[in-house]
Amino acid sequence: MKYKRRVYEVEAVQFKGENLEEVATFTDAMVSDNNFEHVTLMLKPKGHLKLNLGDWIVKNENSGFTKMSNEIFEKNYELVEA
Repeated sequence: MKYKRRVYEVEAVQFKGENLEEVATFTDAMVSDNNFEHVTLMLKPKGHLKLNLGDWIVKNENSGFTKMSNEIFEKNYELVEA
């Protein structure tokens, strides 16, 4: 059998080092480790994401967050609106 990826829009933000406030606001998370090349976000109500420079945070269908490398993100998503 063959399967096709469902097509749907997502909200996402890329961690660029200098945009930590944007990332924290997007995820409603607290920052626990930050050095401009990686950051650890403490997500509510539980959990954490460790991001490396260039990683994307994608809000999934269940309003949770998924970390995705830039390579994978660019392969699977394109900009819908500017």
